[in-house]
Amino acid sequence: MCPDEIQPKPSQEMEDILARREVSFKHLRSNGIRKSLMDEFERFLSTLGNLSRPSLIIRCRISSPDHHFRIIIDKPVSHRRLKSFLQFLQQVVCLTSEPADFFVLFSDRLYVPEQARAEFIEYLKHVPFLRSDQHDDDTISCYSILIPDFYLQDPRYAEELTAIRSASAEIAFEQRAPVVKWRGTLMGPDYPNIDNCWDFPRFKLLMLASKHLDILDARVTSYDNVSGSTEADMLRRQLEEMFGAPAAFVPFESFVRSRYLISVDGVASTWKRVPNILATGSVLLLQHQWKQFFHFGLKPWIHYVPVADDLSDLPRQCEWLACHQSNAKRIGENGQRFAREILNPKVIENYFVDVVDQCGQLYLG
Repeated sequence: MCPDEIQPKPSQEMEDILARREVSFKHLRSNGIRKSLMDEFERFLSTLGNLSRPSLIIRCRISSPDHHFRIIIDKPVSHRRLKSFLQFLQQVVCLTSEPADFFVLFSDRLYVPEQARAEFIEYLKHVPFLRSDQHDDDTISCYSILIPDFYLQDPRYAEELTAIRSASAEIAFEQRAPVVKWRGTLMGPDYPNIDNCWDFPRFKLLMLASKHLDILDARVTSYDNVSGSTEADMLRRQLEEMFGAPAAFVPFESFVRSRYLISVDGVASTWKRVPNILATGSVLLLQHQWKQFFHFGLKPWIHYVPVADDLSDLPRQCEWLACHQSNAKRIGENGQRFAREILNPKVIENYFVDVVDQCGQLYLG
């Protein structure tokens, strides 16, 4: 083998990520993938009552250099993600080595009623169902196979990384403002209303920020998702009274001016927010219940500072960071290295291609 053909040994972080991926393939390795069951699962998804709400799901067949897909369940609001995926697929399909047949979920959530859950899970032991996040308490998501999310697949992600790295190189960690910064929308496990928004982690963050202006800079950039009905308009007025008018949009490279950046769950995972934060070299404070493929390589107090789901320990974590600046800088540097080595576009391409090839190797026809 020539020296330039020698592949570097995967880092421990990547080994942990790949080990978790192997677990997700366990049942498919035992059972194999058969077209008859793929067809049967497609009919199951399309049968009225097996999903209580629509989620965008496609079935995709790959035989390099060709690929075909069809929408099994439609949800127009998720079509932007589908567009990104198809562009990404066109780019990487030539890298695949095995014909493959699989399903992909594009929506934030999958709504399976209780009476259909056991049958749904049984299918997932025999058919590859790809999605971008999972939750330990969501059994269906845990039987799915994780792929990089559709925002990481988008070419604009590479452009953002370039801008972030350039900005990061210009502002040393010590020169960044010693505050925790966040910008986003008030999203949570369901559509916000007067009764449920109080439980959203992002609502708790905004409430904390209103009481700790010296260390927390958290603002809503849009209330567009809380309008359209009388009750929703009432909630919007109430939120604006509490948290003020929407803040201006901030391009992600500008976040490098803050020493600490926080990611808090929305409807599900925060998609590319965590990779972008890690790329800045600032400290990631992370509250999450939803995991993406790379989360299994992240270690608390090495790559990020953990925050409780109710955010009750956030002021204490901020105080720790203020008192341990050398440790904070090291956490930021570790996170930046993780982003550079594991969350770059080439690794994301290879990870997806490996998932597809494993599906192809298990296909029994």
